[in-house]
Amino acid sequence: MKRDIETRADIHRIVTEFYQKMLADERVAFLFTDVARIDVPEHVEKVTGFWNDVLFAAGDYHGNPMQVHWLLNGQSPLQHTHFDLWLQYFTQTIAALFEGDNAARMQQRALSIATMMRVKMLTQPLNKQDNTAR
Repeated sequence: MKRDIETRADIHRIVTEFYQKMLADERVAFLFTDVARIDVPEHVEKVTGFWNDVLFAAGDYHGNPMQVHWLLNGQSPLQHTHFDLWLQYFTQTIAALFEGDNAARMQQRALSIATMMRVKMLTQPLNKQDNTAR
């Protein structure tokens, strides 16, 4: 039996393995390497902080993920496939490593976030987006 997500280190493990999968998939890797040009270790830490806040209200994350993704969408429009792959890899990574209430909550929040971002990114024309996101 797998254990539940209990610590920031557990979240870091999920995020690290998730990005290994995303960066190995040419259908989405370019968004991170060519468009956003992320520093992978720095990005993993930032995303770990975000999820640590989501699950444990730790106060680790200071940022606006929606704004970051609006900017990314303006540089290279996101597609349904990108959201599908993100959600698939993320939820599969969680399920492969953990089970329990926190794991289920993290998967549910991922679904909520992906759904909200998908609706906003794919239904609002770029010129109609909130100017604060630019």
